[in-house]
Amino acid sequence: MAQPAMSGTCPECSDSPLSVTGNIIGILTFALGVFAFCATLFAVLRGANEEICRIRQTLNETESEIQDIYPYFTGLELEADEDLKNHQALVQQCLEGLVDARTTVSYRLESIEKVQSGLCRPLGWWWREKEIQGGLLRIENHKRQIMIIQLTFLLKKVKKQSQDVEKIMAWDGIPPS
Repeated sequence: MAQPAMSGTCPECSDSPLSVTGNIIGILTFALGVFAFCATLFAVLRGANEEICRIRQTLNETESEIQDIYPYFTGLELEADEDLKNHQALVQQCLEGLVDARTTVSYRLESIEKVQSGLCRPLGWWWREKEIQGGLLRIENHKRQIMIIQLTFLLKKVKKQSQDVEKIMAWDGIPPS
């Protein structure tokens, strides 16, 4: 007897339509994942240069604020001002923390700005963005601390001057208002 001619596919080796559909869906899912990754990476990298410029501007503003604030606290006579003398260590710590945080962020940003290549610079930004954002938060925290110290210092000064005025008025025989 002659054997029937084989048509090139083995009946035991063929995939069912459900298996073929599952394989196609798996390939499409993988392709969608790759596309989503590329789209997300492009969206993140697209605004890197603008973000670097914004942070550089923030650092420059912080530098000018430091230059304005630092002489104010270091130029006061500590012996004549008991309130400032009591807070001098805290003021110095906050100012040094602000300068250190600004220097750290500036150094990290400069390492990114040195890169001139088209894709390497945004990738460097993407790699260090969290560190730089954390540094900016530290800068803002130090600024707030300094502002609180300034306001507390001014409040104490106003209170002391009000008490001095009341003493002078009592000494002159003027009734308090």
